[in-house]
Amino acid sequence: MQHAVGVIEMKNIAKAYLVADTCLKSAVVTLHAKTMCPGKFLIIVSGEISSVKSAVEAGCELARHDITDYIVLGNIDQNVLRGMVGTANVEEYGAIGVIETFTVPAAIKAADMAVKTAQVDVIDVRTAQGLGGKGIVYITGSVGAVQMAIDAVRKDIAAEGSLVDAVVIPSPDKQLLAII
Repeated sequence: MQHAVGVIEMKNIAKAYLVADTCLKSAVVTLHAKTMCPGKFLIIVSGEISSVKSAVEAGCELARHDITDYIVLGNIDQNVLRGMVGTANVEEYGAIGVIETFTVPAAIKAADMAVKTAQVDVIDVRTAQGLGGKGIVYITGSVGAVQMAIDAVRKDIAAEGSLVDAVVIPSPDKQLLAII
């Protein structure tokens, strides 16, 4: 059984509750949902890949024009999940990669892609609160690994039009690390 995550980002909060209910009634999934900046709603479902796909498809069918972005990620890396819920435990920082996306689903996809491309750790995945609806991913590792992950993310996420920017900080100052 693979663990999957599906994310639907909506611009209509009232309808998002109906969509969340539809997702739950269409498949056996676990729901996490919240309002976020600027007046959007994030629906996250998790479970077995086939169930998550069914739930997201049902939600997207109902939501149609109210969706800003969505994604289904099968076999999502546990490092990404810990980053999403703020429980990442990075003991030693190397180079830092910062990935900024226009949507939360794109940020989650970027984080998963980064850890599956190179030997990096996810420090945090920030989801739109106080970010004007954007997503931010912080990763760490050797300079080469972080650069490799950033290059892969740039290629894929930029092609989708969801990337704001992605940078590598080779040797971050300790004061900078304190604010990440």
